[in-house]
Amino acid sequence: MKKVREQFDRFAKTYDQHSSFQDAAGGDLRRRLQESIPDRCHAQKPFALLDIGCGTGTQDQFLLNDWPDAKIYGVDLSVRMVQEALRKIQAPGFWVYCGTGERLALKGNVMDVVFSNLTLQWIDDLWSAAREISRVLKHEGIFIFNALGPKTLQELQSSVAELYPDIQTPRRFPSMPEMCLAFQQGGLVVKNISVEERTMEYPSFPELLHTIKGIGGNYPVMAGKKGLITVRTMEKLEKVYRDHFGGDGGVPATFEIVWGIATKYDKTGGEIMLDPELLKVLACPECKGALEVPEGENYLLCAHCRLK
Repeated sequence: MKKVREQFDRFAKTYDQHSSFQDAAGGDLRRRLQESIPDRCHAQKPFALLDIGCGTGTQDQFLLNDWPDAKIYGVDLSVRMVQEALRKIQAPGFWVYCGTGERLALKGNVMDVVFSNLTLQWIDDLWSAAREISRVLKHEGIFIFNALGPKTLQELQSSVAELYPDIQTPRRFPSMPEMCLAFQQGGLVVKNISVEERTMEYPSFPELLHTIKGIGGNYPVMAGKKGLITVRTMEKLEKVYRDHFGGDGGVPATFEIVWGIATKYDKTGGEIMLDPELLKVLACPECKGALEVPEGENYLLCAHCRLK
């Protein structure tokens, strides 16, 4: 988490210049929120919304435009991102502070909505984050999110692995089943979840790497070898990349996005904390076996390896 914080601190001032993908995903998430927001939030003024991983406040600015009477609270692990958000938004309904999703400095049962745009993949302990989200949400409050999945930048990962097979990927983004398990164990009912792959095209290979670096990513698939990025390395890597994934035109890059909506679960008896319909599509992240809910319990268990 410290390295992630340092990366976002370093590029906070130029983040908005490279965040077109994040901005587009955030716009889609806001539209999903408009379709899913609880009825009471339309009648209740103001309602409270927490944005986890608010960055420079771009989405919060739009959220305030969509719901002028709302109270928007932003949290981000980067001090410099928080400073940029404060410079960008000077509105009476907006507050922002520095913190992490695993430890929200908020009272319980105070938020109607928790919103998170492309942030969960940076959180080390999703179970703790889910528990905190459940704690701060009001009864029947909703958690709406998107996050990058493990196939993100698969072209770059594959090219690096071919050129440097000994390099270990330092961070693997969580899959949809892993997110579901973390959320249900943390006390959230996952009501809707899906996976989408988007292909972005960049004018050049250096521009792709520059964009990743500019948003704080710092080429996560290549961080295992100090000093790996040199001019010669860049040329060799670009050749491998283009040979497999692109021609003489633009450079494609895949982003896997997990979209989801969850509600707060109030512990009453043995109620299942996961929408039963999801059991039809989820699999154990370890052995890919079927998942089941033991009788009288409120957790998922792998029928094969017995992993909770």
